[in-house]
Formats: sequence, C-alpha cells, structure tokens
Amino acid sequence: MKNFNIYSTLLIVSFLLAICNTSFAQNKVVVIPLGDEPATATSKTLHFPPASLSTSLDLETTGIRVPDELTPMTLSLKQPADWDGVSDIELEILILGGGSGNVEFFVRPRDFNDGDVHLDTTGISANPTTFTENLQYREVSVSIPAAELPKDWWQLVIQRDSSDTNTVSLVLVAVALTYTTS
Repeated sequence: MKNFNIYSTLLIVSFLLAICNTSFAQNKVVVIPLGDEPATATSKTLHFPPASLSTSLDLETTGIRVPDELTPMTLSLKQPADWDGVSDIELEILILGGGSGNVEFFVRPRDFNDGDVHLDTTGISANPTTFTENLQYREVSVSIPAAELPKDWWQLVIQRDSSDTNTVSLVLVAVALTYTTS
C-alpha cells in the first residue's frame, strides 16, 4: 500500500506539471564561448518604404515615380548601433517599370557628425538592369564601402544615372539596407 501511495503521488505531480507546462529538467545546451573565440557575425536588413525618402518627386500608391532625370531621393538615418563598422553595406532598391534599355542608379554615401559641414561625395554605381516586360519588378544594388560611412549619421542619396538608356518613368517601390552586426 505504501508503494501505491508513492506511485499515485508521482502520477499526480506529473499530471500537475503537465498542466502547468513546467518541468524540473529540460534538454538545453548552453554554449559558453571561450575568451579567444570570435563572435559569429550575422547580417541584418532594414527596410524603408518610399515615403521615408526625402525627394521632390511624386509619391504614388506603389512608390515614388522616378522619371528619366537626376532628381535625388535621400535616405537619412543614424548609423545602426549594432553595425560592426568594418563590413560593407549593401543598399538594395526595388523598382517597378518597363521599357527598353539599361536602368542605372547611383548612390552618394554621405556621413556626418554634429557640427560637420555638408559636403558632396562621389557616387557609387549600382548594378545596371534591363526590363524585359512592362510592369516588371527589378532589383538594383550597390555595395557601399565601410570606410565611406564611419560617422554617426548617414545620408544615402539615390539617383538615376545620366547614362541610363531607358527613357520610361519607373517607380521606386522599396529600399533595403543590409549590414553585418558586431
């Protein structure tokens, strides 16, 4: 009878633990890095809707109408606190369009700290792309060297390139910024 009480008590305790969704022992592995091991780097992507860009271009339902001209669109942001500071930044631009000929964009990466004077910078060309159908989504990207953005605030000026041979207005749908975390 004594064994029956122990087993019934254990059965009741197991039942209560199952109901409470708790347990005394869990199968977990805890990894404790040693002092000399490097942390594993991961990447993070920030997404920006077209309305977050400063521009004089027309904002439509699907994005910013980008005619065949050099009107700038500026993405301004604080340097991400978790950026490793040494890895290049990838800026991706999603566009909707059509027509024929190459579509080319370039980005002017600017950075500044409080009190700095505004300076213009040289543009970095994105990979050119060509539309094969109307209302087609295309992605262009540009890799910005880490050395171009060491300061606290970033301004990434996005423009269509004058060597662009596509004369159709495009729609900038979204912008994404990918970087490596520290």
